[in-house]
Amino acid sequence: MNVNLNFKAASVDPIDDGDVFGEYLLYNQCDGYHIAYAHFAEGVFDGFRNFLGTCSYERDFYAAWAKLPDCNDVLYPAFGRTREERDAIRALAAASTGVSKEQISYRRGS
Repeated sequence: MNVNLNFKAASVDPIDDGDVFGEYLLYNQCDGYHIAYAHFAEGVFDGFRNFLGTCSYERDFYAAWAKLPDCNDVLYPAFGRTREERDAIRALAAASTGVSKEQISYRRGS
């Protein structure tokens, strides 16, 4: 699986897109990559922090950053789809496997 990442310079702030659980990849020239979370105060970028929020990554710590895609969108693309799209995927899977459409489910209750 390949995922294209769009790296931005450290001087560019991420935009608050409402994804409070969005993960970012920070690149540091000395020790490589770090997973971080962007924090915003009233829509304004307030810095990157670790998962627990106990460590802040100052702008001079990283050279570039990229927003990581939602793993559900990448690994399980049907999760982000509408019911009609999921039904169409089930029908295609059923046609190619011989399993009934009703037996193919991406998540409970869908």
